[in-house]
Amino acid sequence: MLIAGQMLGHFKIERSLGIGGMGAVYLAEDTRLHRKVALKVLLDDFFEDEERKKRFYREARSAAGISNPYVMAIFDIGACQLPESDQHIDYIIMEYIDGLSLSEFLDSNRSDMKTCIRLAEKISIGLASAHKMNIIHRDIKPANIIIDSEGNPKILDFGLAKAAEPYQSATPEESTDTISQELTQAGKIIGTVSYMSPEQIRGEKLDSRSDIFSLGILLYHMVTGDLPFDGETRVSTLAKVLESDPESARIKNGSIPVELERIISKCLNKKTEDRYQDTRDLVVDLRNLRRQHDSGISETITGIEDIQLHIDEKKSLGKVLKYSLAGIIAILLVFAYLVGDEIFSENPVEWGDGLAILGFDNNTNDTIYDWLETGLPEILQTNLAQYSNLTIINRNRMVDCIKDEGKRHIGFGHDHEACLRAANYIGARHVLSGSLYRIGENELRLDVRLEDLSTGQIVQSARVVGADPFILVDSLTKSLAAVLSVESTGETDVGVTRFTSSSTDAYKIYHLAMIKFEKGLYDEAIAGCEQAIAADSTFALPYMRIGLAWVFQGRQQAGVEWFAKALNFRDNLPRRDRDLLDIYADLWFKTKYDDAQLKLDILVENYPDDKEAHTIRAMLIYAFKKDTALTYAELDEALKIDPDYLLALDLYTAFFIEQKDYNSALEFARRSRKAHPDAPNPYILLATVYSQMEDFDLAISEYKTLLEKFPDRSGEMFNLSRVYIFARDFDNSRNYLEKINQLQTGDLYDQINYYSGLSNLALWEGKFITATDYRFKRLNAALNTGDSARIANAYLNISNHYQYLSMPDSAVYYSRLGFNWANIFRSINYPMTMAECYPDSAATVHDLFQAKLTLFRTRLPSEIWGLPDGLNDAFEGYAASDTALIIQGLEKIYKAAPGSNQGNNQTIAYLSARTGQFQKARDILKQYTDRISFTSGGFTYMYCFYHLGIANEGLGNKDEAISNYQEMLRYWGNPEIETDEIKDAR
Repeated sequence: MLIAGQMLGHFKIERSLGIGGMGAVYLAEDTRLHRKVALKVLLDDFFEDEERKKRFYREARSAAGISNPYVMAIFDIGACQLPESDQHIDYIIMEYIDGLSLSEFLDSNRSDMKTCIRLAEKISIGLASAHKMNIIHRDIKPANIIIDSEGNPKILDFGLAKAAEPYQSATPEESTDTISQELTQAGKIIGTVSYMSPEQIRGEKLDSRSDIFSLGILLYHMVTGDLPFDGETRVSTLAKVLESDPESARIKNGSIPVELERIISKCLNKKTEDRYQDTRDLVVDLRNLRRQHDSGISETITGIEDIQLHIDEKKSLGKVLKYSLAGIIAILLVFAYLVGDEIFSENPVEWGDGLAILGFDNNTNDTIYDWLETGLPEILQTNLAQYSNLTIINRNRMVDCIKDEGKRHIGFGHDHEACLRAANYIGARHVLSGSLYRIGENELRLDVRLEDLSTGQIVQSARVVGADPFILVDSLTKSLAAVLSVESTGETDVGVTRFTSSSTDAYKIYHLAMIKFEKGLYDEAIAGCEQAIAADSTFALPYMRIGLAWVFQGRQQAGVEWFAKALNFRDNLPRRDRDLLDIYADLWFKTKYDDAQLKLDILVENYPDDKEAHTIRAMLIYAFKKDTALTYAELDEALKIDPDYLLALDLYTAFFIEQKDYNSALEFARRSRKAHPDAPNPYILLATVYSQMEDFDLAISEYKTLLEKFPDRSGEMFNLSRVYIFARDFDNSRNYLEKINQLQTGDLYDQINYYSGLSNLALWEGKFITATDYRFKRLNAALNTGDSARIANAYLNISNHYQYLSMPDSAVYYSRLGFNWANIFRSINYPMTMAECYPDSAATVHDLFQAKLTLFRTRLPSEIWGLPDGLNDAFEGYAASDTALIIQGLEKIYKAAPGSNQGNNQTIAYLSARTGQFQKARDILKQYTDRISFTSGGFTYMYCFYHLGIANEGLGNKDEAISNYQEMLRYWGNPEIETDEIKDAR
């Protein structure tokens, strides 16, 4: 027993925290690092032999690799001899957590279901991080979880857990002990037994599913206050764990959501194969439950096995569709959807040649097969797409042509005649429909019929039986190909597993993840795709989708990695997806934009009903050609295929925002939100429109509504902080930045946003030194991500910061550091900064600049070659101190890409004001300063008003000039540094 003040190595003992079967735990001070730690001192007789001791340390070192905010950290393992004796001491150095045990915490918080669900999610996240490293805990119980001062759980004693390897479970004396002041030996034994899994009691081999069972007991106890298996004696408790089913949790506590009871029940299955097979699946279910509970949605099944594709009944027309013939067709289709089937009463003059695949009714009476209602048509379409002369009608077009009042799918159970008329109207010759049945325990039967609309006859009625859905589809595909006399492409005999996955489970998880992807829930989609890859590492589709999800979230660097991985399995993709991957790799991996556009043109020609291809094509047309008519025509095509396609609706909104057509932008944003009330992007775009219209109260309201639905979306907290800057409410702006910090997600990208926001707020207040400090903290966070794009951008911001403060040495230095991380486009900044700051030294970087510019030019589409031409003129202008040439270059850059070059346009105005071109400067700057929402950037706002003051002063507009200078000094009246501009403005 150690006493207060005693030294153990360089640790000074302060007091005892608890005693267990393996040893004692003490609070100690690390005298080297001056921090509090928990020392677990192990008994000499704990180790039976040297081999056991080595194994223990090996497993403890493995556990020390767990890095998760919800797991107590293990810092080190040590050994020493006490100075006052020859006693040998082995000890583990652990994070000290000042808080309450879970039991103590729940005494006052058990009735708060929101808190219980949040804790459950975080505990499962911590557990999943260990299981990912093949480490199991073996003693999950309330005493081994501490709730810290921030209200977050910490799982203790992973350092004493066993790695999940094929050896027998622990003997009773090996059971872990706990850091707890209340711990007693008797309490430890009963508590541990009450939380054991059946296989642990039987002495069988353990894996992560044993911890999942114990976590199920913990969750049950958290929300009911009782144990599910609680006997009067140790033996009776063990018997209940092995043999009895627990009483329903909802009977004990009626406020428990149905979904939470399902999750708990799944954890507590006696058979390991019936529990969650991966703790990450449990995390997903708890996260979905938590989000639904926070948003007020109740009694909703959210588990992976229970999700059904939801098709919203209500559609909106959207005035903008009137702009094209495609729009008129779409309006007719949606109108028919709203008024009923009458519009389909007469057939078109000519029959189409397409095949419409309706949904397959799940008649198995088992919800585990619900996903096949939409999944089987998708797999079948993938298979049939390998035939060269077969046109497949997109299923979404069928869905949006029929008013579905009760079911979430189209099949035999629906008004079949209405389905046939709709299929005929949109160009189908044949219609395939079917039903799924279960035969015995393991086999499925798929009954299908193929109808010829031109004759009204059933061309084929087939029945295929098998245990594997993929085998069913392969068999059905060959049968259909023979009946339809379609031509093979040489890839049609290899089976669906060649183009999807050999694992049905992997495909199912991917299919459900894509439902999230289509809603713009990219984090959840990524998590699902990662699970699919874990089930089948050669499954190419989820690699590609993870890459695209990262790109859509603005993390191109993260996306590049996944596109590269997808290319390794390119040959495993269906033909259409193979082409899409090539395009995405050209766009975001290889940066070959011309190649991407050419391939996309071919893809759209080969797959005219591909809504994704049309939408991506619209993005490229707008980005590189600025041809709004062609852009909108492509989006119209996508919306003709699927009137509720989220990506197309959101792009329409974004394009109208950039065109400053706010009424049209509002219309499409509202239409998107109506069709997808559980998707975040429509709310974000609505808030953006309101911000641009300077209705900040509505913008704030939209963001707050979104955060009520999705409370942990840090990106939207950052955006809301920016809106408060527009509204000049700096206190609330700072509050929402602090909310990001309080989330403690550990996400370095959140830290980047956090420090970026704090830096900007400091600039608004003239705190230039403080802002500099925050910019360097942002840089450190970026460096820790390893994301070269974020790192280069952080260095560039520091360089620009020093340029604004007239500190050219620092500006050039940090620009050069950023050059080492920059891509071919960002790499231009360093030589340009050198020429701008030191014209006499421009010759030293001239060759470097020209080499980068040549490479730059080869990667750009010909439509925007004016951009590198402008860069060249600007560089030469800076090198020669020729302001006219600089302005000429910047004007070329702005003309080539006006939407993304507002900063260059403002620089034109600054240079014009400083060289006597006052009217030109005033005309440009008034575009920005007349609107309060023209920027949230502190530097930009002040410099625009300062140079507008110079322009007005030069034009003799004395009162306006004074007003401009006063606006600048309103924010920079008491700065940390008195810059030349501030002195001049005074």
